[in-house]
Amino acid sequence: MPDMKKAVDRIIKAINNKEKVIIYGDYDVDGITSTMVLKSFLDENGLKVGYRIPNRLHEGYGLNKKAIEEIAEQGYSLIITVDCGISGTQEVKYAYDLGMEVIITDHHEPLDTIPDAVAVIDCKRNESKYPFKSLAGCGVVFKLIQALSQVLKLEEKAYLKYLDIVCIGTISDIVPLVDENRVIAKLGLKLAN
Repeated sequence: MPDMKKAVDRIIKAINNKEKVIIYGDYDVDGITSTMVLKSFLDENGLKVGYRIPNRLHEGYGLNKKAIEEIAEQGYSLIITVDCGISGTQEVKYAYDLGMEVIITDHHEPLDTIPDAVAVIDCKRNESKYPFKSLAGCGVVFKLIQALSQVLKLEEKAYLKYLDIVCIGTISDIVPLVDENRVIAKLGLKLAN
């Protein structure tokens, strides 16, 4: 997936420097499971992170400037979006203006302009060579923690143990249960048992 290495390198830097990092998720099941999986994985691997899930009624979908201001006031240096961000060009620029960097993980269709972030991981980007384009947001996060596990030289169980939660997010987001999503759902349901 485009920018996967850039995202992994930036997160490893944040781990090494013990930076203040926040995960910005979406308010649906896919966004909540994505937030939980990434937060749990990073917490277990040396990076205590905060999280923010916007209020659906008051903040709407995706990044918003008020939330970014509050995140900056709390001293965060890096925002990692999950299940949102691909359409947040202005918001990402605003985060940079306030001294923060952004990594986007998303699965929605990109607009003509990709946000100018450290990394934009979305298998639907035009330049993506990833063979499966229908992952849910939590599927994209799962691929990120898989890549992080490989660089950190962790055993497979370090990321495979989250398949039950990734399965819930995948099924709840009503993505096609074929190919990789089918494997995630099948193995995740076995773990949930």
